[in-house]
Amino acid sequence: MIYRPTILICAMLIASVAFSIDTENGIEVDIESDILHTKDKVLTDAREAAGWSLSAGGFEDENLRGYDVAPDGSVFVVGTFTSSMMYGDSGMQAVGMQYDEDFFIGKISSTGDWEWMISGGSEGADNANDISVDPRDGSAYVTGAYCLGTAGNSCSMQLGSLAELGKNSDEDEGNGWIGRISSDGSWQWAKRFGTNMDDQGLSVVNDGNGTVYHSGLYINMITIGSDSLPGTDAYSIFMAKMDDSGAWEWAKAGVGPAGIEPFGGACIDSQGQPWFAGTFTENAMFDQSILMSLGAADAYLVRMNTTGEFDVL
Repeated sequence: MIYRPTILICAMLIASVAFSIDTENGIEVDIESDILHTKDKVLTDAREAAGWSLSAGGFEDENLRGYDVAPDGSVFVVGTFTSSMMYGDSGMQAVGMQYDEDFFIGKISSTGDWEWMISGGSEGADNANDISVDPRDGSAYVTGAYCLGTAGNSCSMQLGSLAELGKNSDEDEGNGWIGRISSDGSWQWAKRFGTNMDDQGLSVVNDGNGTVYHSGLYINMITIGSDSLPGTDAYSIFMAKMDDSGAWEWAKAGVGPAGIEPFGGACIDSQGQPWFAGTFTENAMFDQSILMSLGAADAYLVRMNTTGEFDVL
């Protein structure tokens, strides 16, 4: 196979030789335009073969934290930005303006054009850590945190026309949240969870039939739906099942004295069972099973059944 860059180089060499021969024969030949045309066509073909690329951002920190692809090939992205950011010809401003960290959710068409982007946040630090597209209607489930670092102050987050998400008390460090957004960027529902510490949503995945699996990090004890989960002074992880309206069905915990680290993921296998993965330090307990680290941070991989029992550790 001859690659396009090779074709371009060969074309330019041949043109150069031809130009030299014609000049020696006293014939002036203007081939510069032909060379430029050949070069432009090769580069255009290369861009088409490579697909497309897209960017968004501002003058400070922006982070992409999750993405998912819809059945029609469109791509949903989530992450954080500081102060402000641009996407295409449009822009967004953080709620707290300069140096405030908010989250963004965007949708990109299958051909690489921004369809829409929205932001959300509070006076504190806010994030969106993961997103999962529902193949039934192209809506998406999103999870993250809000009002982080606002202990001692009142703080709330407004998402579209939904009721504000507040904190349990002004002394709270911040809460986690999970919500559902339509394919056109309209909020359908959102709910909070948390203790008086800095809690946050970690991962979310759905099976396309109305079941959503969700994980999050918390400190001390937490109540998810009707389940009260134990914890420690370090991060623990909850793994939960909910329906597509946001009602919790069950929640279970993974707990370790040195903590669960703040990154991980979730997926659903061909039997419809959820898997959760991440890392922990020292040791971690999932139900009655204890995992021991071999040194520093080790990985865990947990499979649960649809009724909330741990199946494989």
